Amino acid sequence: MTHHTTLDQQTLPEEKGGMDRLNSLLQKLPAGQRRVAKALIAGDDARTYRQVASSLGLHRGTVNQHLRRMRLQHPDTYAALMEYRAQQLADRHQRALERAQEHSRRWHRVQARRRRHREQSESPIGD
Repeated sequence: MTHHTTLDQQTLPEEKGGMDRLNSLLQKLPAGQRRVAKALIAGDDARTYRQVASSLGLHRGTVNQHLRRMRLQHPDTYAALMEYRAQQLADRHQRALERAQEHSRRWHRVQARRRRHREQSESPIGD
């Protein structure tokens, strides 16, 4: 599920200070770099570079180039952006782990039911 939220819409109260700083740093970037940076951290999904490129109608290499220029010319902004993105990726990873654990629990429950059903159908009648 893709969420299209702006940078300000996804700010949680406890992140407000860090987000204000990131927003002010992003405002100092050239328009193209700012657009890529905001698209990279927009939403809750921690978009891939390919998704960013697609959403902006750019080639993936252009996204990489904007990020490279940002890393070289605006290292503080790049570091703040990557710190925010790292948290998004960690959150996405945690959600993936939870989905995998739930899937595993469901799978094992189904297997246990199948075993019980097989054992019951194999037992002789009248025992």
